[in-house]
Amino acid sequence: MKLAKDIRKPAFASALAKGFAASAGLAFTWSVGRLLGSAGAGQILVALTVLTIVSSLGRVGFDAVVTREVAAASDDATVSAVLLHAVRVASIATLVLSSVVWITMAIVPAWSVSSGRGAVIAVVLIGSVATSGRWLISHAFQGEMRLVRFHMYQNALVVGIGTAVFVFLIAIGASVSPLGAACIFLAATALAYLIGWADWRRTRTTSAGEVDTAALDRSSRMLLVGVALTLVEMWSPQLFLAAVASDDEVGLFSVALRLSMSASVILVVMNSVVFPQFAAAYENGESERLRQLARLASGVASSVGVAVLIVVVVAGRDILGFVGTDFEEAASMLVILTIGQVVSAVSGSVGGLLAMTRHERDAAVAHAIGASGSLIACVAMVPAFGGVGAAWSRTLGLTVVMLYQAFLVKKRLGFFPMPSVRRMNR
Repeated sequence: MKLAKDIRKPAFASALAKGFAASAGLAFTWSVGRLLGSAGAGQILVALTVLTIVSSLGRVGFDAVVTREVAAASDDATVSAVLLHAVRVASIATLVLSSVVWITMAIVPAWSVSSGRGAVIAVVLIGSVATSGRWLISHAFQGEMRLVRFHMYQNALVVGIGTAVFVFLIAIGASVSPLGAACIFLAATALAYLIGWADWRRTRTTSAGEVDTAALDRSSRMLLVGVALTLVEMWSPQLFLAAVASDDEVGLFSVALRLSMSASVILVVMNSVVFPQFAAAYENGESERLRQLARLASGVASSVGVAVLIVVVVAGRDILGFVGTDFEEAASMLVILTIGQVVSAVSGSVGGLLAMTRHERDAAVAHAIGASGSLIACVAMVPAFGGVGAAWSRTLGLTVVMLYQAFLVKKRLGFFPMPSVRRMNR
């Protein structure tokens, strides 16, 4: 296939980079579990979830905007202008959101810095502005199809640095508290941001030019709605569980959740390759190429996702036991969460396909439905079933949003992205 040849090289580079990032992520989860135990892991992983939420909202939808606009830009000056505007807006927004969280923790006794969980969150959040900036830099590199740098600055570098320190501490038999682990992660975040910014500046040949910032802001606001709803759908089960369960149970669920994401790693790889090409194909009116790119991403991701699910069903307890024997009881959560990731893989790059083709409003509607379903499931299932209920809530929310987005792709672009429904594409 000519299309496959077109993307083979960037896909291979992206797969290698994402493979390293995924391996580093798994090693990070393992090292946190080994170093801190289930209760300590619950504290640090909940703190990282809060960091993810704050920095994602703080980027006010500019992730997709930066990727799309950089991919469509014709000169280096425009690329720099887009990124600098996004970083300025995101830095201010992220700092404001972090301040809101800090003030809230000062008011709510259960989450105050005097509690173990609150102190860990407070320290990790110091790196929220650096996290937002690092992600926007990574998306600028994605728009330029420099995919190794995309994966490096998005997650691989900061997780790799943190994991290296944690593994060293395990090797020498040192003990560390969750607060100490939070400080290590904060240092890794700051270092990764500085390296990413220096790398970006080093590759610029011209100064920033002029760009229509009002148009960028309008587009980002609609994308922000989708981001916010995605965060509700994705993380509300974990945070709801944290509100009603012990740190031990939250730790079990959090580790299972992060391990389950390996089923959709290859979809993330394909997304990094096809998102900029979605934008270019749509702007150029290449509808057939758009359809083939979407099918290819779904087909590759589906194969890997199903294989991972089989491994999890057969050996999930053993995989969790490698993190620590106290994590083995999370095997049922791991299977349930992996089912949701496989549904995501089979559905393909539907969310990005809508965003890159300027149908972000439709994507936001789908996320609203998925978030509502996830919240209803949390209220109904988490108090009664604990971590298992949280796992089902996460899977149900993800299934609803992905399948509805696939329907919207058919409605707006004229095809279903899944290869298994080719007859429906005609």
